[in-house]
Amino acid sequence: MIERGFAVLPHTADRILEAWAPTYEGCLEEAVAALGASFAVPREGAPRVLRPVSIAVGDAVDELVALLEEAVYVCDAHGLVPFGVTLVRTDDGLAGAFDTVAIADLEVVAAVPKAVALHEIAMQEQAAGGWRCHVVIDV
Repeated sequence: MIERGFAVLPHTADRILEAWAPTYEGCLEEAVAALGASFAVPREGAPRVLRPVSIAVGDAVDELVALLEEAVYVCDAHGLVPFGVTLVRTDDGLAGAFDTVAIADLEVVAAVPKAVALHEIAMQEQAAGGWRCHVVIDV
């Protein structure tokens, strides 16, 4: 079975996030973890705050974009950086909670994400099993 994980790669003035997992929801969860890890490190003992999230039904790419855009919004508007998310499929789409840390409790190590780029984006079920995504993040 495919393991869960993510990678953060450089891309000119942006960065690329790649994530993979045995399940669709797991791949989305890894993408959110990659987003947080791409620019910040929580200080030891930093308190965690759960913040509800819901994403309307869409195709795989639409749901990936909506989830990552919501994560960027939570950073910008609320000063909370998602380092993970727990998701479940509902009749309306996806529901769950971001696992966040306040910006004041982080070491920022790279440019803060500004948006999800819509070019070079992919969210695909793999022939060997599991899911994989690729997304460019504007910084």
